[in-house]
This record gives sequence, C-alpha cells and structure tokens, in this order.
Amino acid sequence: MLVKNIFQDKETKLWYVNISGTLISTEGHRNERQEFTKTSSSQRTIVLPKEAVVIYKEFSKGQNSNDFLFHNKYSNTNGPINTSAVSRFLREFVNEQKWKKKATSHIFRHTHVSKLAEEGYPLSLITDRVGHANSDITRKIYLHVTHKQHLEFDEAIQNFE
Repeated sequence: MLVKNIFQDKETKLWYVNISGTLISTEGHRNERQEFTKTSSSQRTIVLPKEAVVIYKEFSKGQNSNDFLFHNKYSNTNGPINTSAVSRFLREFVNEQKWKKKATSHIFRHTHVSKLAEEGYPLSLITDRVGHANSDITRKIYLHVTHKQHLEFDEAIQNFE
C-alpha cells in the first residue's frame, strides 16, 4: 500500500484506502507492486476504521506519497515488507505460544470477514469490501460460522415457540 492510496474525503471527513494494485513475489523472494489488482472487482475504495487512520498518520510521517506505507527497513530500496516475512513472524509467534492453529498473513483477512459477518453486516457489503466478484466466493472461502454465532443460534432455537 502506497502512502498516496490513503485519503480523507473532504465532505464526509471519512478516511479511505484505494486498492489499485497488488504485491507479487519475484525471484529472490522479493515483493514488488503490480499496478493492477488480481481481478477487476479487486480494484476498490474502502473506508478505514479510526484505529487504521491513527496507524497511517504515524507511519506516513516523513514519507513521500509514492513510498510504501509499511516498508522493509532492512532494504535500501524502501520496498514493501515481504509478505512471507510477516507469515514467518506469525508462525514463530504461534509456535512460541504453543497454539495449534496455523497462521499466515492471510489470517487477518479471514478474521476481518468473520468479524463483519458476526456483527451482522450484509454479505453484499462484505463481498464489496474484500473485492470479490460475487458473494459465492466470500461465502465459500471465508464465512465459516463462528462460535459466538453458534451459541446465539442455539439460544434462539432453545427459546423458539
């Protein structure tokens, strides 16, 4: 994500991120920005939560608009953080915690979709937010029923008349 891809709407004062590209792995396990998304539906503009705006403001200080917001501090090219490095960090963290779940950087996307569904947001809005062409993709890949939803359903059925 480039610094310039995040902006505040002058009328609503809401903050947005424009998803207009993707990171691809190259030889040597480097990530480079591709100027287009995987699919046309992946290109989108989505609102940012307040916490993300705070992070953006902190990390964008002193950066140029064409810089990656989160860059590899070990690279002299100011390139993006390598997604496999993030996944490796998560794997090590999970192992240290002795958790049984597998974790990669993609877990954040799964969690985000699950939480939105758990909060009752319509599938169509979730689908648009994550850039899927249709809701079937979102439903099949991401929407597993959460424990909280199961419990709420069971309690509702128990009181069913």
